[in-house]
Amino acid sequence: YVQPGECFIQVETDGYLYGPIVPGENQLGPDGRSPVVDVNYRDVIEINGGLYQPFLATCNGQCNEVIKDCGWGIWNNCTCQCDCDPGFCLSANQKCYDGCTTHEDFNPWAGCRPAIDCPWYPDKNGKAHCTSSSNFAGVYNLHETAEICCEEHFSALNVNSCVQKSFADVEAAEKHVQDQLDRPRFFWPDLYGKQNCVFDSSYADWMEGANKEFYLFDNEELCCGTFYPHRDDCPEVPSSTTPWQVDYTPDPSEQFYYPHDKNCRFGRNYPMWMKLYPKHYLYKTPEQCCETWANDKANCPMPIDDGVQEGYYWIVDDAYYPNFKGDYCARGNSYPEWMADPMNRDTHLFVTGKECCDNWFPDTTTECQSNIVTVMNGLQVGGPDVTGTWYPSMNGNFECIDGTPPSWMTQSDGYKEAYVFDSHAECCKAHACDPQRDMFSS
Repeated sequence: YVQPGECFIQVETDGYLYGPIVPGENQLGPDGRSPVVDVNYRDVIEINGGLYQPFLATCNGQCNEVIKDCGWGIWNNCTCQCDCDPGFCLSANQKCYDGCTTHEDFNPWAGCRPAIDCPWYPDKNGKAHCTSSSNFAGVYNLHETAEICCEEHFSALNVNSCVQKSFADVEAAEKHVQDQLDRPRFFWPDLYGKQNCVFDSSYADWMEGANKEFYLFDNEELCCGTFYPHRDDCPEVPSSTTPWQVDYTPDPSEQFYYPHDKNCRFGRNYPMWMKLYPKHYLYKTPEQCCETWANDKANCPMPIDDGVQEGYYWIVDDAYYPNFKGDYCARGNSYPEWMADPMNRDTHLFVTGKECCDNWFPDTTTECQSNIVTVMNGLQVGGPDVTGTWYPSMNGNFECIDGTPPSWMTQSDGYKEAYVFDSHAECCKAHACDPQRDMFSS
């Protein structure tokens, strides 16, 4: 109870933040203090509060010991242990140095999203940047972010440029996968998977071009007669071909029934190579998996799942969100804090770019999806340029900013041509922004 007159309340929290002050919703400021209210006897005052816990705070800090060098693995702040590559197990020092056969079919990153919660590691082809994916094994010393990977392996170069190239590499890999899905479908021999003819667009690149007439067929008789004439079940199409069977690509955060130990089990920890042949190995119902892989097992599927971690592999603050500082949607961690408030998260932060564009720009969703930029820690590191009025900051930080330039930059055509640009890339090329300095220098 309080005495009549003006008063306020102040709430103290540990590890939580308050969302923006919104009429009818959160009324507590960043310091937990409410507006001043004039109260009389027997007044009942309701003051709403909106709390959220920052994504990165939900796991960090709870481990008594942190191992920086896990060997063939990476430290997980949520489980307080090293998570090992496929084929490696924890040794006596709790690091991933022991090879083991029990871990060969267990991929802890089977459900991660590249450049979001998949580990980063140096490019396998020796290029001076890092990459991120779930399809790897035997990589020593993985890293949680592109920044850490670049600083660890390419510190002698421009780290900002390395980070930018790393994100571009992931985008190129994703585009390559989409290009494969968009290719024409053929009957072709799955030489290393089903060892049967299949019908889809997931054939190897080398089967195209000069080899097309030998490996890609318009009808099943030619494929089966050439490669598997002894098989009665050729081609491998359990039922009539449907768009789901042919074009389906697994959402990396989704769980499936998949063959395991002469049975089927449910989760995301299927071997990484199964993602290359999803319609042959990943099933949405236990019946589909069991009929194909364990038809003689009365206990199919296995009664327990594989302990899959829900959500992201580790807690991240990456999301797709409406880009109020540019055009359409953006991807990254540079959205305003109020978007992460539980009251706003479902309508502002999305797992995919399509969800963001469909919700915020439904009339131009296709254009929106093709113009998504990646913004990390306030810097655009990928995607098309955001058009506007760009000019050098002239503050010694070697950066270009969007907005209204100082008046002296527009006083004459000569000054305007030298200092004011339509895109971030044009400005940085002329004035050597940090991420681009080694890119545009000769």
